[in-house]
Amino acid sequence: MNTTLLKLSTIKEVIPPVSVKIVSLCLLWYFVSSLSSQLTKSILNDFPFPLALGECQFVIVFSLCAITTIILSKLPKVHAMFPPGSVPPLNAAPILKPDRHILITVLPLGCFQFLGKLFSHSATALVPVSTVAGVKTLSPLILVTTYRLLYNVRFPTSTYLSLIPLVSGILLIVVADTHDTLITTTASTQYTGILYAALSLVVFVAQNIYGKTVFTYNQKSINDHAELALAHDDEQQNKSNERPILP
Repeated sequence: MNTTLLKLSTIKEVIPPVSVKIVSLCLLWYFVSSLSSQLTKSILNDFPFPLALGECQFVIVFSLCAITTIILSKLPKVHAMFPPGSVPPLNAAPILKPDRHILITVLPLGCFQFLGKLFSHSATALVPVSTVAGVKTLSPLILVTTYRLLYNVRFPTSTYLSLIPLVSGILLIVVADTHDTLITTTASTQYTGILYAALSLVVFVAQNIYGKTVFTYNQKSINDHAELALAHDDEQQNKSNERPILP
């Protein structure tokens, strides 16, 4: 009996807790991201202008965000379904008036988005979608490495173990795609596409690290990189008496 309990406790230490809500959101994000990548590749095949495509996407995203915030301001029940701090409060204007604090906070995110989109679309125009997605999927490895080296954040053993199959699978995808693509394209085109994908990866990792400090609702933790990087109780994130970094 004691041996069984000991084994169960050991397994719980290795396997992290699973949240159905978070897993569902990640699967939904993955589906939308995959569909977006396929559409982007299809558009760039007929319209080979990555920068113009990115600008069109930014205009559409801005329009949809503005429409969504206005609609949520009219529907309190739907508004309550969003996490605190993710949308403007009901008693505030749907669209915030930019001030110096907001501009300084959001400007880096805009730069990250612009550069990330530019490099990502440039890579998609040159190499298969699977290659670009494979390289960008290395973001967990880069994130963990960055937090460990720059901020001395120690992750659980399970985090490091989970990176092994991830890296192995991505290497297989990139090698296979490189071999197949060299039949129809030159080696320089292939390597340039991989370079663009890698630059996009670095930009989006930097965006994620900075964005975590901006989007974290609990202001007390934005200067604690360990708390930002590691999982913690949902109760701490759902405190209704805290204010987000953006009003």
